[in-house]
Amino acid sequence: MSSSIHFRSQFNVQYTMAYLLYITTTHVTLTPENVFDELDKNKTGAVTVKDLEELQHMRFRSTKKEISYFIDAGLNCLKTQDDKFDNNRNLQDYYSKQILRSAFLQCPAIVDYIRRKGILKPKYKHTLDTDDNYVFVITKNIMPYSRWMLNWITNNPRKFIAINDEMDHSKMIATAVELELKNFYERLFPTPSQFELQVT
Repeated sequence: MSSSIHFRSQFNVQYTMAYLLYITTTHVTLTPENVFDELDKNKTGAVTVKDLEELQHMRFRSTKKEISYFIDAGLNCLKTQDDKFDNNRNLQDYYSKQILRSAFLQCPAIVDYIRRKGILKPKYKHTLDTDDNYVFVITKNIMPYSRWMLNWITNNPRKFIAINDEMDHSKMIATAVELELKNFYERLFPTPSQFELQVT
């Protein structure tokens, strides 16, 4: 879908790349209930103030001021469920203190903050492979460079290959690079796959 060079058929499109981008970039916005469930990994019905700090790092990439605000919101939650809460004690004393689900969801500071910030989570579960299993290269209007990159792929095969076209196809040199790219594809995929459209 993003390739201007078609191999074997003018209707070939990059379904794999489109699918990969869809899977890795589609997110859902978590509700306060979802956020609590994300933090409550052991399903105990409670989270700690320390958990709130970790959520801040993972989801928001926020400033120190915002982190302090969120921790203060967690301490306010403790007040709603503990009549003997001592606000003068050291913060470290409260890191392992548990906040019940009901107190978490009834704490306006936390609930409003979650809704305002918009915490995103990948909609589809996926795992990205390690660097040694894929390669990303760019073809340009420079024949020695493009040829070197394509030869490197041939000599260093990877499970996943992404070739990005940054050529100016109005230039005469682009025709030569396109031919080099076509020859590369023919070496790499000499036999058409079953899902390729057949040229008639």
